Amino acid sequence: MGETSTVFMARRHGSVRPLALKACNAQAAPAISEFDREVQHLAAMSHPRIHTLLDAGVAGGVSYYTMPLLGSRTLSDVLISARLTTEEKLVLLRDVCAALAHVHAVGLMHNDVHPANIVVVEGRAILGDFGDARMIRTDDRLEPPAAPGAMSAPYQSPERVSAGAVSDPRSDIFAVGRIAQEMFAGALPGTSGGGAARQIDGALTRSGTGSRQFRRHLTSLIQSLVAHDPAKRPPSVVAVSDALDSLNALSLGESESRVSSRRGPAKVLGAIAIAAILVSSAWKLIPHDQSAGPAATPKIVVLPFEDLTRGSHYGWLATGLTHELIDALTLAPGLRVSSFEIGKSASDARVPLSTFQDRLGIQLVATGALEQLGAKLRLTVRVNDVSDPAAGGERFEVSADSGDLDHLRGAVNGEIATRLRRALGTRVKPGVSPRSTVPAEAWADFRMAEALQRDAELRLAAGHVRLADPELSNADSLYRSALVRDPRWNAPRVAIGWLYEARARVVADSTLNQCRQVCLRWRSQALALADSALAIEPRSIDALELRGTVRFELSFAPSRRIDSQALYDSSSVDLTNVVRQDEQRARAWITISAMRSRRGDAAAATTAIENAERADPWLTLGPEVQERAISSYLMMEAFDQADRRCRGGREAYPERASFQQCTLSIMGSVARGKSAIDSAWVEMRTTTMQAGDSTTDVTWWFRRAMVAAVIARSGLRDSAYRVLRASRAIRSTDDPNLFYQEAFVYGVAGDTARVVSSLSNYLTARPSGWALVQGDRWFSRYRSTEQFRRLRDSISKR
Repeated sequence: MGETSTVFMARRHGSVRPLALKACNAQAAPAISEFDREVQHLAAMSHPRIHTLLDAGVAGGVSYYTMPLLGSRTLSDVLISARLTTEEKLVLLRDVCAALAHVHAVGLMHNDVHPANIVVVEGRAILGDFGDARMIRTDDRLEPPAAPGAMSAPYQSPERVSAGAVSDPRSDIFAVGRIAQEMFAGALPGTSGGGAARQIDGALTRSGTGSRQFRRHLTSLIQSLVAHDPAKRPPSVVAVSDALDSLNALSLGESESRVSSRRGPAKVLGAIAIAAILVSSAWKLIPHDQSAGPAATPKIVVLPFEDLTRGSHYGWLATGLTHELIDALTLAPGLRVSSFEIGKSASDARVPLSTFQDRLGIQLVATGALEQLGAKLRLTVRVNDVSDPAAGGERFEVSADSGDLDHLRGAVNGEIATRLRRALGTRVKPGVSPRSTVPAEAWADFRMAEALQRDAELRLAAGHVRLADPELSNADSLYRSALVRDPRWNAPRVAIGWLYEARARVVADSTLNQCRQVCLRWRSQALALADSALAIEPRSIDALELRGTVRFELSFAPSRRIDSQALYDSSSVDLTNVVRQDEQRARAWITISAMRSRRGDAAAATTAIENAERADPWLTLGPEVQERAISSYLMMEAFDQADRRCRGGREAYPERASFQQCTLSIMGSVARGKSAIDSAWVEMRTTTMQAGDSTTDVTWWFRRAMVAAVIARSGLRDSAYRVLRASRAIRSTDDPNLFYQEAFVYGVAGDTARVVSSLSNYLTARPSGWALVQGDRWFSRYRSTEQFRRLRDSISKR
């Protein structure tokens, strides 16, 4: 029982599941108001590492709310009674940071972080007790706390206890640092100075925790968290979380190296039946020497299985089984497997078998078809040696009743074991692929959702947003159904995150006015899903790519609550780790290219695009690759290469709006003269008619700005300005990028004052765009001017 509230164990009427019920027992209006504020704060949050609000109300004049009953084992209890490993401690700290990142993202500060307010359930931390939480105002300060010092004293930041000082979210970071000190030092040392660092390092050394390098990095991180000056602490809990991830990876790597000498060959191979047979085929079709080096490793690509059923209603199942096979094959030692995207794009392009070996060094190609025979489904798979297509390869079949998906996914383990042992010897112990442990109903929901989302993305690429919306909604529902059926399966969770990112991009492409609110909401939810997935599976590369991509997009959101630089930096770390682990992640390379481009580093952006092309040689992500390449070449003033990409994009993707207007981008960059002006007007009208956009669309204004640039380059400054004024008068969007395009036109006209004025308007609306302005070659001639220096000084003071 607290001073103003009491927590009871309760049960909802008609249910046997116990709940925690917190009731307000205060009589004074301020205390009741504080209780209501706590309810509002809890209602604003939804995260797996935060105690969830279930219900709230008033009964008999008493305010209450309910939460899941998690138990009473707090982090305080764990630190007293349990010996935690280094990895367990880092996971708990990472959980607290994930919770606080969500708290700060919704505009709150917890204000009372300490071990007694953290519940530990099955080795994972859940943050609770938001009674002292406060809103962060737009000036990044806090509403004054009702009871200063309500947080347990040892975990209070210096600014919390200083008279007149104002705390901010970095006070929560200080509390995390104090918890880390307690975890690794065994007790709470002093908050600063070399003595505290020596105490932590001594405790780590005595306990044999990690290497000297690990201890040095950990001690340095903890000392930065508890720095007396908030400015010397990490800028956000996102940065702290990333540092903990790096420490965890270092610790795990050291653990792996310590035990590697005691490990034998790989012991576990999960595979479905066809996967096992194909592994056997790989070793029979490709001559190899067990002692050979990496050059002897066979490579295989699996082309999407065809749906040959009546009415072709099982396309989702055929594609799902293709994914299942690829996932299982990746677990086979001595075999390299190409991504689904490479197989799909090669299949769509009808690539000859010989091309696989010439272009990718692939020796094996697996194809398959799903057929319906009465009440049964039959999957037929053929594997071919591309160096000897006349041999016909090997052919295998698996049949099952239409409703027995598990059999198609799992097949007969006895036969698999026999084939694997014969093919690979005693090195392999057949097991079960992680995905084949997923319930059949959840798996089916997920695969049907994937098919719907693919169809929706094709419609979006063609500009048919209204037709795509119901498909996205249905896909969302099916993904959630799969998640309900198997809450620990991460694939649906990550897929929903990508779906939300797709929705945010649709809104961003249509109107930036709406995107300021809607995009932030979609992307905040996507980020929470990525964090949730990483909390369940810290090494999930899919979730890491989602988090990195969303962080990057959020770093450009026009919100004062967002630390743009911290998000950009953490996004760069995430995506660099993704491509370091898997070079075939073309989408990650594309995002990295966009990051470098927005920072004005055109050379690095082009390098990333080249890596994307190597990762996805048949360009499944072709439109995005081409768009980013065009943008990079324009920044580098490599107009011939940009024009080649533009013409190729228009031919390959005629429905894509970006390729309809890239010709205008190039004309706006280099064209001049009367014939060029006439051509620009014709191109503008043609692309506007094809796109069918309105004055609310950013592209509508962009096209007119490019025409104005051609006019200005032709020496007709006043005419160019009239085009801008006329367009500005009728446009119905105030996207900050429009100011940037105006600055470009004024730059072509050599009007320094207007360039700086437009850039100032752009940066006022989008402060994070300063790096782009600094790196853009178009404005290099103005950087030495007095007006530009004044602009730079004003930005540095913001």
